[in-house]
Amino acid sequence: MRSREVRLVALSQVTYLGGLALCVAIRPAYLASADEGGISNFGVHAVTVVPFTAAFLGATALLAAAARAMVPSSALERRFAAALWALAAILVVVLASTYGYQRAAWLHALHIDVAIVGTVLQALIACWLVARLRHGVADVVALVALAAALALAGCSLEGVVHVLLATQLAGALAFGVLLIRAAAGLAHGDDRQRPAR
Repeated sequence: MRSREVRLVALSQVTYLGGLALCVAIRPAYLASADEGGISNFGVHAVTVVPFTAAFLGATALLAAAARAMVPSSALERRFAAALWALAAILVVVLASTYGYQRAAWLHALHIDVAIVGTVLQALIACWLVARLRHGVADVVALVALAAALALAGCSLEGVVHVLLATQLAGALAFGVLLIRAAAGLAHGDDRQRPAR
């Protein structure tokens, strides 16, 4: 893996988080609202739909560009490229399912299911990255933060607490840190050289 691919991965996460941060800046009340939904609410309001869409499509394009540019020299790098493709695909599916999710019960259920699948995929990739690559304190902290965000998001979906948007944003940041650090580690040959799993 080369520095160009690392830059593309990093830019994908900056684009995603930057777009979402712009949405929050436009509609900050969502963060404090007891009945706020998740990130997807930014995709159904005219005032935030453009930065929301740009965040998802920009991140998708950059992840795909990084995966396409990779010339894997190991099984680990091939799996990392496959993870980037999977992340790009799930972003497109989540985005596509967002726009109409408030119009019908079945669309809402479909969107929630797609979002859950995407979240589980991110969690599995995060665990795999930390297990397969050399990691430091920052990686472990990011993984614990991601786990805590996912737990709170689950509690929000069950109605125990109402912090879904905040937990999604925190989880996205934690995952972004892990993904960028993993890409940088691969570029520097920092894998554990264990048999591929």
